[in-house]
Parts: sequence; structure tokens; C-alpha cells
Amino acid sequence: MKIWKTEPHWLIRIDKGEEIITSLEKFAKDESIKAGSIRGIGGVGPVTLAFYDIKKMDYKTKIFKGEYELLSLSGNVSILNQKPHIHLHAILGDEKFQTFGGHVVKMTVALTAEIIAIPDTYQMDRIINKELGLNLWGGCKICEV
Repeated sequence: MKIWKTEPHWLIRIDKGEEIITSLEKFAKDESIKAGSIRGIGGVGPVTLAFYDIKKMDYKTKIFKGEYELLSLSGNVSILNQKPHIHLHAILGDEKFQTFGGHVVKMTVALTAEIIAIPDTYQMDRIINKELGLNLWGGCKICEV
């Protein structure tokens, strides 16, 4: 992973074989980022995506073993259990020019991933919403810059 700080953004290149969520969690921890947005593109695979079944209050996951174009990666940084939490969704494209997407569970870089992270000056905490069975945004604290 290679990182450039460009005020107010961070440009992040995640390299072949690296896992995107793990890499971004390390980045957020190392840079003390407690909230912000993430977007990116690249080439990835294998990928595990999920879809949340509201009735079952559980994720349905699927592993995609090939290599795919990462057409759009979007998400955010927040804090869960006093640690950075990376929440990402992705749209992927295959060799037949078909697209699909979902909640990112695990995503390994096959070629490269070019990520833009935009930190904010607050801390967004996640707390469990028992009605939905999800950790949702639940508390915002202004951070000292």
C-alpha cells in the first residue's frame, strides 16, 4: 500500500494481493481517522459480497472467485468498539460486461486499487440497532484537529 496526503484528501494505492478492508483499517488506525468517506476503482478478485435480508436480519454472502473490474467502490470510516470500521459497497464488472454489486465482506486486489479517502473532523460511532440487527451510526463527537 502506498499513501499520499494531498489536503484534504488521502490518495491510497492498494497493491496486488492486499485485502482492501484490512488495508483501509490499518490506514485509518495509523492516521487516527475516526470518520470520513471512501471511494475508489481498480481490479479485484476474489471478492466476497453480501446482501442484507431484512426479514432474517442476516447477511446472505457470495464468493466471486474470478477477477473483476472495480467500477465503483464507495463507503465510509467510523468507529466500532473503539476501532476503525470500514463500511464499503462495490459495483463490479466481469469479462461479459455484466455488472453486480453489494456490501463488501472481503476484497483482494488483483491488479491495483486506487482509493480516495476524505477524512472528517469528527468521530462517528456505530452502535447496535437491535430492531434491524445492524451496527448503525449512533453518536457523533467533534474531534480536535
